[in-house]
Amino acid sequence: MASIDATRRYRQVQVETSAKDELLVLLLDGGVRFAEGAALELRKAANGEEEDLERRNDYLIRSQKIILELIGALNPTIGLELYDKLQSLYSFTFRRLFEGNVEADLVKVEEGVRVFQQIRDMWKDAVERAREEQDGQAKPQRPLSNSTISLQG
Repeated sequence: MASIDATRRYRQVQVETSAKDELLVLLLDGGVRFAEGAALELRKAANGEEEDLERRNDYLIRSQKIILELIGALNPTIGLELYDKLQSLYSFTFRRLFEGNVEADLVKVEEGVRVFQQIRDMWKDAVERAREEQDGQAKPQRPLSNSTISLQG
C-alpha cells in the first residue's frame, strides 16, 4: 500500500512540475499504460485465467477519455489536412478500444494499443524536436523513431 501511495505522489509531483509539452507526453504514457493493462486482462481470459472485467473496463474507459481529450484539443488552425488526418487517427484508436471493450475482443484492443503507442511516440519525437529547435540546437531532420504512422493517407 505504501508503494502505491508513493507512486501516486511521484506522479502528482511530476504533473505539477512539468511543462505543457511534458504533460502531453505524460498523458499519452498514461493512456498507453491503461490500454496495455486492459489488453493484459483480456489475455488472461484468452488463456483461461480469471479476468477482472471491472479493471479492464476501467482501464479502457480511462484510455478512451485520453483519446477524447486529444480529439477535443485538435484545432483546424494546424492546417485542415493535418487536422483531418489526426482526427481520423485518434477516432480510429478510440473505436478500436471501445469495440474491443464492448466485444471483449483482444485483437481490437491490441490494435488500439499499437496505434496508441505510435501516437505517443510520434508526439514524444515532436516534443523533442521542438525543444531542440527552441534551444537553438536543431539537429538535422531524422525519421520519427519506431514510427510507422503515415499522415500521407
